[in-house]
Parts: sequence; structure tokens; C-alpha cells
Amino acid sequence: MKFLLVPLLCLLTFGLYGQSGESQEQNMYRNYGTQAYQQFLSKEQPSVLERWEDRDRLIDQEKASFSYRPFSIPVVFHVLTGPKSPALSRDVFVQQMAVLNQDFAKEQEIKHRADTLEGFAQRSRNAELTFCFPARSPESRSLDQPTVLIHQTDTLQWSIGNNMKSDRTGGASPWDPARYLNIWVVDLKDNKAGFAQMPGGPVATDGIVIDFDFFGANQENW
Repeated sequence: MKFLLVPLLCLLTFGLYGQSGESQEQNMYRNYGTQAYQQFLSKEQPSVLERWEDRDRLIDQEKASFSYRPFSIPVVFHVLTGPKSPALSRDVFVQQMAVLNQDFAKEQEIKHRADTLEGFAQRSRNAELTFCFPARSPESRSLDQPTVLIHQTDTLQWSIGNNMKSDRTGGASPWDPARYLNIWVVDLKDNKAGFAQMPGGPVATDGIVIDFDFFGANQENW
């Protein structure tokens, strides 16, 4: 599952904002933090640069023989609520999952700046991926509610990095990234919409980070 999850992270960063209004599109596009996060990661762990190169070589070698198959990915949300964080109902997480599935199934037309790139719209397709809430916890405990884990924190806003991804640095440690897609919902500094870890990054920090203001469907500020 790890091999499948990691190449999705960049796409997920865009997919989770699929309901955005056109008037906000350019501002949101400029404020993704993935590139800044990759620069941070390469300084913290220089060995990741070699892994990225290995990834690119592997993709180039295997792309001609790659075939799609239906796959469902269980998603765990870690919500880090600070002193000024907005309250999110569980319905918002259900709506977000529904939008995510619609986007990856190409069930709705999304106006996005990338649509203007030559050949992009023609190459889009149903990815044959679905996203769901886990049926069981890492300890095999049965789960019958959306997996939304609320973590209280004294941190007002988070910088681009990994602090929100570990209990030791005041954040929330992920569920096993080989079995779950971890998404952290936080207050990010500098009006960043979110960021994702690209293929080849450390397993322990694999996942996506999204700002509260850009999470959910039909947000008022969109």
C-alpha cells in the first residue's frame, strides 16, 4: 500500500480542494506549501534527494507497463485544535471524503488552473481509486464512526515542516502509513493551503497537511 499512497500525495493536495471557487483559484494555487516542504525535507534529511532520483528512474522504467486496478484507501484525519482553531463537525469530514471520491472518479468538472495546460484535460480519467474511513484501528479494534482524531494543542499556527506529525513535537503521530493515509488538519502560517510529502520521503512523516480554511466542501471563504 505504501507504494500506491506516496505517488498520490501531490494529486491529493489538489484533489482535496476540488470545490474551490474560480475567484480564489489563483491565490490558492500560489499558496500550496509542497515545494517549500520538499526544500525543508532535503535540508533535514539530505539522503532523501537520492531516493527521489531513484523514484524518478523507477517511474520512467515502469510507466509503459503500469496498469490500473481498483483500490480503496482508508483515511485517518488528525485534527490539531489550537486556542483559535475553528470547530469542524464530523459532517464536514464526510463531505470532504465524498468530494475526494467524486474528484478521483472524474464525476464532476473542476475548474483549475492546470486545465489550461496543453493536453492536461484530455489525459484526465477515472483513477479507479476510492477513499474510505477505516473499518479497523491499528490494534484491530472495530470502528463504526468516521476516523477523526481530535488533538488539543497550545500551538497557534504551524510552520511548514513535520512538527504537527509527531506527539513528541506537540502534534499527532500517524497511524501506520503502510495501512492508512494520514491527513493532518491544522492552522498553517503564511496563508498556506497545505502540503504533501512526495515519493521517497520518510515513512514516519508520510501524509498530507491541510489548513482549516481550505478543508471541507462549500466553504464560505471559497
